[in-house]
Amino acid sequence: MRKKGKLIGEVTERRYMPPWLPEHGYGQFAGERWLSMDEIGLIKQWLAEGAVEGKAADLPPMPKWPEGWELGQPI
Repeated sequence: MRKKGKLIGEVTERRYMPPWLPEHGYGQFAGERWLSMDEIGLIKQWLAEGAVEGKAADLPPMPKWPEGWELGQPI
């Protein structure tokens, strides 16, 4: 992440990322992917502090995928 830190800061501040096509302020949409100014500030702070990786213990559990073929064995 440190290598891409400057780019991450630029694209989030310009609101290029996360991608969201509807113009903000013209209605509300389910599942909006719009960063608040506070969230952008947190990203800037994280970058200014060296983009330190968080603790592995704080990560959510990995997804558990079913074994085998979900739609049946291919022919």
